[in-house]
Amino acid sequence: MKNLKELKKYPGNKRGADWILKPVDYRKYSVEDIPNLQPNEVNIIGMIAQNRGRKLRVTLCLVSELPEPQDQTGFIYDLLKDKKVEMAADNTRIRTGVERTISKMIEVYLLERVPQLRDAAGYKQRLMFWSDEIGNIPLDEIQPSEITAAKRKIKRAPATVNRYLSCLSAAFNYAQELNWVTINPMLNGRVRKESERKFERTRWLSDAERELLFEALKTSESPSLEDLVHFSLNTGCRKGEALGLSWSDVDFEANEITFRSVKLETVCNGAELVKGEVKLDLSHQVVEEGLKNGTKAKVLNMTNLGPVRNILLKRKIASSSALVFPKDPRRSWENLVKKIGLEDFTFHDLRHTAASYMVQDGLSLLEVAMHLGHKSTISTARYGHLSSKTTLKTGAAVSSRMYKNGSERTLNVH
Repeated sequence: MKNLKELKKYPGNKRGADWILKPVDYRKYSVEDIPNLQPNEVNIIGMIAQNRGRKLRVTLCLVSELPEPQDQTGFIYDLLKDKKVEMAADNTRIRTGVERTISKMIEVYLLERVPQLRDAAGYKQRLMFWSDEIGNIPLDEIQPSEITAAKRKIKRAPATVNRYLSCLSAAFNYAQELNWVTINPMLNGRVRKESERKFERTRWLSDAERELLFEALKTSESPSLEDLVHFSLNTGCRKGEALGLSWSDVDFEANEITFRSVKLETVCNGAELVKGEVKLDLSHQVVEEGLKNGTKAKVLNMTNLGPVRNILLKRKIASSSALVFPKDPRRSWENLVKKIGLEDFTFHDLRHTAASYMVQDGLSLLEVAMHLGHKSTISTARYGHLSSKTTLKTGAAVSSRMYKNGSERTLNVH
């Protein structure tokens, strides 16, 4: 609040805040700037008056934010002392009403819950978008329409937009735990998610693009990028799984690779409030056990993966690290893709390419799912339309049912 004239516009009593008018050392505004102030317009619990009917210049302040007195005594500071004792005894962590804004909710959620999440940095980035857009709105006044209006400003893929929504919804759930809100305004269809099925993305390398990529890799600025790309294309593993692979997980005698760890770009060790901003304590490039889909491990046989075995043998001889791929050549990859003009292609699309090639070669969705480490064939099914071979049996079934005797039918086309 900039000045006392704004007090009329502020429904303080509705939000349950405990206010006080405290002295200030400027002359422009005084209590006289608020004519006909009514008790139901704001919950004022104290006022300082001077002798001979004069009124001391004041400004609006939360009791909880009133500074400790120096040599001052009296009713106001006794009230302050009692109020702080009351707040200290309140173990529900319910803040005063004026603080219950979207921004405050996000701040508390970032400090108390987000550090425990795997994608803490991503959560903060997405939540700060909401804080910037709708952060000044009180929790008890937020409308689903306001969230929807802000959502339209996220110019990203549908799946990414839904991640933004999920982060905000998680913050509201935590606010419910703190008794800040009674309901999550995003649940039960109040804020609709984007349809991901309609915009499903399956980018993969054509034969010409693959050959172009292979040639460019030979002159890459990173000595390990070529090996990492060929390894990822053949195994179909995620980038984090390749970077988290250690030599102890490669069994050359049994011809097996066991993926059991991932390398994460960032891991959060904690959070603190620094000058009004939440700062995350992040560690970078950390290897953690367990795979992205929640499974502990997946095993891949190298018997028919000659290129993969050769890459691993070559790297094993020259390696001085416990990891097969100790460095992430991310910048080299980005520069290479840009150099050869490979449009709308990410490193993860190498995994999509491996899946597409397997489906196009006639392998079943179950076989492809086993190779990729999918928990079910639901994720793998997106590649089914890429192969005409998948319709050979279905087409035969339809024809044999309609033409049991094999008799030829002539269709008149008009």
